[in-house]
Amino acid sequence: MKVLYFLRDNGGCGWYRLAQPLQTAALHDKTFEVKHVEKGDSDDDIALKLLWADICVTPRVFDEKFCNAIEGFKKLGKKVIVDWDDNLFRIDPLSPHYKDFGTENYSHPYKGGSLDIWTDGKNIDLAKNKAGLERARKAMSVADMVTTTTPILAKVFSEFNPNIKVLPNCIDLSLWQKLPFQTHKGIRVGWSGGYSHFEDWKILAQVLPEFMRVNPNVTLVILGQKFEGTLEGIDPNRIEYRGWCPTPAYPFVSAILDLDFAVIPLVDSDFNNCKSSIKWLEMAALEVPSVSSFCSPYAEMMDLVADNGMFVEANSPSGWLLALNQMTQDDQLRRRMGIAARQTVERHFDCDKMWPMWVEAYQEVLNGVANAANAR
Repeated sequence: MKVLYFLRDNGGCGWYRLAQPLQTAALHDKTFEVKHVEKGDSDDDIALKLLWADICVTPRVFDEKFCNAIEGFKKLGKKVIVDWDDNLFRIDPLSPHYKDFGTENYSHPYKGGSLDIWTDGKNIDLAKNKAGLERARKAMSVADMVTTTTPILAKVFSEFNPNIKVLPNCIDLSLWQKLPFQTHKGIRVGWSGGYSHFEDWKILAQVLPEFMRVNPNVTLVILGQKFEGTLEGIDPNRIEYRGWCPTPAYPFVSAILDLDFAVIPLVDSDFNNCKSSIKWLEMAALEVPSVSSFCSPYAEMMDLVADNGMFVEANSPSGWLLALNQMTQDDQLRRRMGIAARQTVERHFDCDKMWPMWVEAYQEVLNGVANAANAR
C-alpha cells in the first residue's frame, strides 16, 4: 500500500493526524509505504509522488485549488481520503477563526446594548466563507473515505459521506515522557492554548484571583496565549509565561515546565464538543493530572481508567475552586491521578499500539477499489 499525504503545515493537526500515525505505521509495517508533499516541493517531485501513490490523503479541504486537485487525483485512478479534525461548520463567533469560516454577521451583547463583532464587507467576507464551506462539503462527498477524531465529529460528517472512520489522536510515548527533575518548591499549575481559547480561559479567569489568594504557594504557568487583561490583581511574580514553540519541540517544552497539574477549561458548545482530548492526553503522558471541564471531549476520559483526573460539572465557579484547591493541597491525590492518567494513554492512546487502525482503514479503501473492479 503506497500512501501519499499532503502536509499543509507543521502544526499540531498535521503532526497528530498525518505525520505521526502514518510514519509510525510505515515503521512497523513494511508493506505500508508512506511519502508526503509539503509547501515548497517542486511540481516535478509532486508529479512523481502522485504517480507512485495508491492513496492520497488530504487535510481540511476547503480552498479551491485543493478541491480541484482532489478531482484530479480521482481521474488518475487514485483513492482519496480526506481528514477533518474540527467542526468548522459550527465555529464560535468569538473565535478569531470565524473570519475564515463564519457565515453570518454577529453582534455581541455589551453594556446594555450590542457591539458589532463581524460585519460583512468590513471585516469578514460571508460569500467567500460560504463558498469555502460548500467546497469542503463537496470534497468530503467525493472522497472514498473521511477520517476524523471522535464519534461526535464522525456523526457531523456522516451527512456528507457514508464512509466515515474514527481514527483518534494518539501519543508518541517515546517523546512524551516525564523528566527526572529534583523536587521543586511550591505548586506549578499549567494552562496552554492559543488566542481562540479566550472564552474557555474566562471560565478559569473568574476564579483565579481567589484561588491564588487561598494558595500562596501556587505559580501559574501559561504556555501560548497570555490574556493580560484577565490577570489583574494577581502578582506578576507568580505568573510564568512561555510562548509557542515549533511542534517537534512541544513534548520537550511541555515536560520542562515540570507541572504539578494542568487546568483545561472548556465551554460546553457544539464546536468544542467536536474537539479531541489531545491536550488532556499530552499532560497525562507526562503523568500530569488535569482539572478539566466535564463535557466532551474530556468527559469521555473519566471512565477509561479509574481516578485519572478531576472533572468540573457545568463549569460552575464553586466546582472549579473546589477542584483546584483539592488538587493543589493533596499531593498524594496528584500522584495517584497522574499515574492513572498515564495508564489511560498507555492503554488507549499509545501510537505504537494504535497504528494498525490507520492501516486497516486505508486497506478498506483499497479493498473497495478491488471490489469495484471485480464487480465490473
